[in-house]
Amino acid sequence: QELSMVAWALATTGEAGEGAIEAVASAAKTVDGRGAQSLSAQQLATLAWALARLAYHEKHLLQDILNTAPARINAGEFNEQDLSNAAWAFGRLEVPAPRLFSCIGRAVRMRLRGRAKAAAGASRKKPAFSPQHLSMLAWAFAKQGICESKLLLAVAREARQRLGEFMARDLTDVVWALAQTGVRAPKLLQAAGEFAKTRISEFNSQELLRFVGAFRRAGGDASVQAALASVQQELTYTFPALGNLKVSLNANIPGRRGRHRSGRGTGDPQRADGGTTGVAVWEASFVL
Repeated sequence: QELSMVAWALATTGEAGEGAIEAVASAAKTVDGRGAQSLSAQQLATLAWALARLAYHEKHLLQDILNTAPARINAGEFNEQDLSNAAWAFGRLEVPAPRLFSCIGRAVRMRLRGRAKAAAGASRKKPAFSPQHLSMLAWAFAKQGICESKLLLAVAREARQRLGEFMARDLTDVVWALAQTGVRAPKLLQAAGEFAKTRISEFNSQELLRFVGAFRRAGGDASVQAALASVQQELTYTFPALGNLKVSLNANIPGRRGRHRSGRGTGDPQRADGGTTGVAVWEASFVL
């Protein structure tokens, strides 16, 4: 437990030197002479998450985790956060893990089905998967290039039913995953479009850019795209050291109405390969 806690702390601060994470990885490989097999489900998921946060590709340790985790998942030892962390970690590291994701997908579907049955029976039990868990899972499957339509549709259905709990970033990741995998979820997209229009102030510029592009590629309504693409956002900054100088920045989504690319619709803020440009167009009222 101490080992996974150290890994978590290093990843959370984001200031771990290479030597520190190497020491943790080395200890994990040799603990009790059994390596990853000696770790609990939570410790396995936390360790994988920490390695991913630190972008540390320790091939042998990652393989040890991949060899150990599926049986633990099938035995029901991974809770919702463990499943989300493990999926996100291997999605982030882009390490192929088809067996792991197959087990995760099956476990998540079973738990979401159980929640649906509980809801039908008027149970007041708190949902086990948080919006962040759901977005992490959808994002990770898409990042791995795994088109697990049953899993993604189950996530989309859960997201639609609990949309009020979602933050802009979480919803953006779910819509992006649908767009990336080509899985169609029209009811979620309709609800997501209304969410974006009514809660647009909750999106920062890059999130809005990603959302609009993913929404378009996922088959979202063109009128909603046009409405979102016409929005301007303004941020104001004050610089006390410069006599309380105020600087206002206006952000527009690249590809507003009137911009056209051959072979693609108007208002598309993404590259031809579907990736975001990562920037918004800013117009400063002052230039320092």
